[in-house]
Amino acid sequence: MVQLTATPLSALADEPVHIRVTGLSPFKMVSLQASLRDEKGNLFYSEAYYKANEAGEVDLERDAALGGDYVGIHPMGLLWSLKPEKLLTRLIKRDVINSPFEVQLKVCEPRPPVKSELTSAPIASLTLERWYVAPGVTRIQVREGRLRGALFIPPGEGCFPGVIDLFGYAGGLIEFRASLLASHGFASLALAYHGYEDLPAELNEVDLDYFEEAVHFLLSHPKAEREDPAPAEIGEGGPVPGASSYDGPTQNTHHQHVASQAGPADSTVFLLRAIGPPDEHGKRKGPRTSHKISVERNRGPT
Repeated sequence: MVQLTATPLSALADEPVHIRVTGLSPFKMVSLQASLRDEKGNLFYSEAYYKANEAGEVDLERDAALGGDYVGIHPMGLLWSLKPEKLLTRLIKRDVINSPFEVQLKVCEPRPPVKSELTSAPIASLTLERWYVAPGVTRIQVREGRLRGALFIPPGEGCFPGVIDLFGYAGGLIEFRASLLASHGFASLALAYHGYEDLPAELNEVDLDYFEEAVHFLLSHPKAEREDPAPAEIGEGGPVPGASSYDGPTQNTHHQHVASQAGPADSTVFLLRAIGPPDEHGKRKGPRTSHKISVERNRGPT
């Protein structure tokens, strides 16, 4: 009897899963397929072809995919290679608190999918739960002055290192990375800065004071360490944390760390005016006449 196993069946979305197939005929070729639907019903799917060993087993931590959406040894390949049925659809978890993504895994005969839908009758199947928040993490809606976002606090006593999480030009409030960071011990502020509630609809300019207000808000929270939080960003938001940490050519950056998950292919260029270091009262000096900077969208080298 063919068995498909995944350990653990329920886990955080960034935790590895050990996927195995047993009970196959020796050296049999099979198609391993994964699929999920997001909260809007959009389908994402992946497929890879494997050949069982002499014992009739496939182990994704040991065996190489021979074709499909990836090749080689990739234990989590079925998940990171998920692609949308509808082009230009991005996989984003919206409700990070109440429900996981449910990923359907199937072992099938190796025949091509029909119209992008993985419709082969499964030999074996199971469902994975991929959560975006750990038990005990607290979500706090942030509407503090101009600030709009969501603050995630890890469970337990004491103070936690702080992170301000920004996404790029798409706008809105995207929380799934901040919730995962909180699940791993960070006080994480998912910060919206356009396209959300009463914030500007378009990113035509950036008010640097807004990001400084976010830093002060996080530093003042009793569960956050008093060390300056590190801005993290994804997509086209890269220059935003860099801009908010810039205090002029002779001044050290305001933040100790800036993390970016975006490459240079698409970037947003922020036109900065040089400013001097702050005085003894923390006020900036220099020729900058406005705390707002214009935004020029630019495509860089690939």
